[in-house]
Amino acid sequence: WMSAIAHHMLLEGRVVRQLFGTVEGHHGKTFYRAFLDEIDESVEHKKQVSEYELYFNWYLRQHPERTRVRHAAWCNARSPSLLAKGHRYDFVSFHDTFIKAGCATFCCCGVDEGGAETAG
Repeated sequence: WMSAIAHHMLLEGRVVRQLFGTVEGHHGKTFYRAFLDEIDESVEHKKQVSEYELYFNWYLRQHPERTRVRHAAWCNARSPSLLAKGHRYDFVSFHDTFIKAGCATFCCCGVDEGGAETAG
């Protein structure tokens, strides 16, 4: 099992339709209802279901020969100042809740806003 949480992913329409059909056949209800029914309200909302995880793991099992996983350097930042310093990432996100909570910038395989090397 691999995590596919990312801020970008190419989706293949034919595969999405196959996935929906399989889920609907298994659960006997529409895809969106089956997806929403998997939410456990007692669990923190960000750790329950993910369309990225579902699609990726479905695709990986159904089409392993067509799957290519690549590393992406990414950063959850508090401000665009990180980009002004010339750091290069495949994607950078600016989450409102992240900023409001006063969280520190967290980057994978790059440099954080303070200039420190980050994990990767």
